[in-house]
Amino acid sequence: MPYENWLRTIEGFRLEKYIKKSKACKQVREKQQFPYRGGTSSYGSTAYKNNLDWVPTYAKTHTDNQGNWVDPVAEQNYVTEHTTGHR
Repeated sequence: MPYENWLRTIEGFRLEKYIKKSKACKQVREKQQFPYRGGTSSYGSTAYKNNLDWVPTYAKTHTDNQGNWVDPVAEQNYVTEHTTGHR
């Protein structure tokens, strides 16, 4: 990255707008009970792109590349939703 671009990047990190959004995102991450592996895509976007219903989308976004659940709570939520239709 050119030095001038680096300086602009650092300036951006110091903007009040960036700091406010960063703090808000940090609070949201602290509330997460388990990891979400869908990246920046929402559930709806992931479901649409993969032509999946909500329950299979949940499984896709809460398992690793080998199909292992990222957290026991995520797995239990899936089992409950998949077998009863609600949590």
